[in-house]
Amino acid sequence: MSDSTQATNRVLLWTVNRSLSTVFTKCLSFVDGIQIINEPFNIANCCGPERLRDDGSKMQAIFDAMLAKASTMSSNGYDVSLSSYDWVKKMLEADYPGKQIVFCKDFAFALRERYSLIPEGYHHTFLIRDPRKMYSSAKKLCAKLLQDDSVQYHELPPYLNPPKHAFGELYELYQYVQSHELEKVPIIIDADDLQRHPGSILSQYCEAVGIPYSDDLLEWEAGAGVVDTWQLADILEQANKLEEGGFYDTAFSSTHFFPPSDPPTRDEIDDDLLPVIDKAMVFYDSMYAGRIKP
Repeated sequence: MSDSTQATNRVLLWTVNRSLSTVFTKCLSFVDGIQIINEPFNIANCCGPERLRDDGSKMQAIFDAMLAKASTMSSNGYDVSLSSYDWVKKMLEADYPGKQIVFCKDFAFALRERYSLIPEGYHHTFLIRDPRKMYSSAKKLCAKLLQDDSVQYHELPPYLNPPKHAFGELYELYQYVQSHELEKVPIIIDADDLQRHPGSILSQYCEAVGIPYSDDLLEWEAGAGVVDTWQLADILEQANKLEEGGFYDTAFSSTHFFPPSDPPTRDEIDDDLLPVIDKAMVFYDSMYAGRIKP
């Protein structure tokens, strides 16, 4: 590790999908001297040379068609063919001249338990969201991506629904980080807390990981222009612009953190999600108890 790498403050935010992580990342994009890296392990997991596949399924065919369509569009992102797991680790550990902070947001499940590939020199932090909200939102997005409102959650391919349904992988990484002393007391923030008390949660988070905070971070301009400053794969930027994409649209159109909605009741949740949510709540409750409090 070079001297300049050691001098750079590096922060990883590990999370689950549909957790408000993109709007949180957009918010931090306006910190002076910060380099944002967006979901590099997720791209390795679903689109890179070591990607997972579900060949022969209708969902894989639809996903491949969407990616092929996206690949014809222009982008400022890096070539997805580069995204091996080893390449991602090296990219995260690389020097970023002129940047005092490197902030990366990614999904724990995308690491596929390859803990030896966790980059050196990072603070490890975690963002959680009530599983009742998270899985309901994830299924809704997957139905849009796959153009199939009848999709069942257990039918989703492994890059959309990993073996431990994302929350299990997040909890196991959280335990690994502690047990291997990568972070003695990992910072945890809850999405509802962030929405309800953004100033308190964001200021505490920034202080804990060494990111300069000001109340100016609580409001920002609508639009996706800030993405031009991010390090992200071309396919991710392109796919979001498709009609069947749009998974970042709410975050990009945001100007501040909105108050949280109430979680759906069990009667309002699709039956196929209930067993998944019940398992995830055990992990969520355990991490929730150790979260930053408003």
